[in-house]
Amino acid sequence: MHLHGFSFRVLTRNGVEVPHRQWADTVLMAPEDTVEAAFVADSPGDWMLHCHVTDHQMAGLMTVLRVRDAEQER
Repeated sequence: MHLHGFSFRVLTRNGVEVPHRQWADTVLMAPEDTVEAAFVADSPGDWMLHCHVTDHQMAGLMTVLRVRDAEQER
């Protein structure tokens, strides 16, 4: 999965802590995998989150992550 606009650290994979938490914008996942990732949402706007396999995108493995401006929310 690839997240545009941000770098993140994978914290867990399938509920197990990962040994290395390097910064990345893409994580390789197998079917049925789950990952917990941490990132700082400091860039307001709409950002694409998607799989790089085009057939998977066409099947729905693509979405938009909306980050709101905290200053404008006040």
